[in-house]
Amino acid sequence: MTLCTMRLAGQFGAPAKLGACCAHFGVPLTDAHAALADAEATAALLAAYMRASGERRVWDQWLAFGEAMLWPAPPRLGTAPVWRGFARELTAPGSDLMDRVAGSFERVEGLDGADEYLDLLDMVLLDRKISTPERRALDGMAGALGLTADDVARLNRHYMLGVVDAVCADDQLTHEERALVIQLAGLLDLRDLEVEALLARAEGLVSRVVSDVELRPGDLVVFTGMSEPRKRELTAVAEARGLVVWPSVKRGVVAVIAQDPGSGSGKARKAREYGIPVVGEGVLGDAVTATASSSASRRLGP
Repeated sequence: MTLCTMRLAGQFGAPAKLGACCAHFGVPLTDAHAALADAEATAALLAAYMRASGERRVWDQWLAFGEAMLWPAPPRLGTAPVWRGFARELTAPGSDLMDRVAGSFERVEGLDGADEYLDLLDMVLLDRKISTPERRALDGMAGALGLTADDVARLNRHYMLGVVDAVCADDQLTHEERALVIQLAGLLDLRDLEVEALLARAEGLVSRVVSDVELRPGDLVVFTGMSEPRKRELTAVAEARGLVVWPSVKRGVVAVIAQDPGSGSGKARKAREYGIPVVGEGVLGDAVTATASSSASRRLGP
């Protein structure tokens, strides 16, 4: 037997999402998605519900039930705490973008358990990956809520529409935002046509689509889908700009530069999984045109 503050929110005319529900009742939530902050905010919400209902009997029953629970007392460990923000800075480049997207889904009417599933999905995707235990947790949640495979697919698509709306809220669409949409859609097993539809929706919602990735000295880049001579030429251009050319895709790479940005090479696919933009040679600037002209002259001869 459980008492769910998310399910109760609708009875008080409040939104289901924790942050929005807290704002509705004036409950402070200073570090959303951190476990302690969420727990304290949820407790404050429960108190707000009790004040708003004007009915004590049912709440007294729940309080008595809670007081009778035997809570486990895990042993105290000497491990130093690692705060959520610090850990994600080390492991998840672009977390600030995901923070902006988190919690952006709208309530789904007429489908019991939808809010609970979407809330768990939101927390799972904060680090932009789904581990095997997290996948089991999502499947277990769906089963416990009675959600079918079709229901889950519908909710995944619904979540992605919220992601698109969130990244477009500033009226522009960047490479990093496009990459995030592609990455999350891939994690949720959306089909290629659905991903294309999401990107088309995003481009239609904004007045500016940013076509360039800004590269700074020290940034890591990877080349793919080009001949070795061309790669050597572009490597020289990149290194002259202070960029670091890396042989393979890993977290921390700022861009994968391809002869064809739509490339399906292994490096390009891995970059999209990590949310790394795949861009054309033009990102390196005018020097690229010069090297291309020089190469053509050498091939044509005197």
